[in-house]
Amino acid sequence: MDLEAYRKNFNEQSAFLKLLGAEVTVLKEGYAEAELTVKPQLVNISRTVHGGVIFSLADSTVGAASKSYGFGSVTLEGKMNYLRPISGESQRIRAVAQSVHAGRKTGVYECRVYDGEGNLAAIGQYTMFMFEDRVAE
Repeated sequence: MDLEAYRKNFNEQSAFLKLLGAEVTVLKEGYAEAELTVKPQLVNISRTVHGGVIFSLADSTVGAASKSYGFGSVTLEGKMNYLRPISGESQRIRAVAQSVHAGRKTGVYECRVYDGEGNLAAIGQYTMFMFEDRVAE
């Protein structure tokens, strides 16, 4: 599978990533990175990035990493530990997802989310259900 072509296709086909203003920037087998520029619509009443945005960025990044093996997947379970707030000021935040276990039916992934200064802001763990159908490149 041409992972660079799939990364571009993933970004083009994901309406939700476009809504967030995020993009997958790196895709390797079992690994992905994504970035998002903070904009006012993504900030909560406390003037920090909404936790749901952080979770969604991580979930989408894990989705790309899990599909890097060439098969479709969906999230079975996701858990996020928020370690520090991310300022609502305009900045580029980054999520890094890595395979912990890649099985035929399920996969487990860890995702770390960093603020614009590179500080670790959240750590998530996701269990993915793997389909038998191959992804379209």
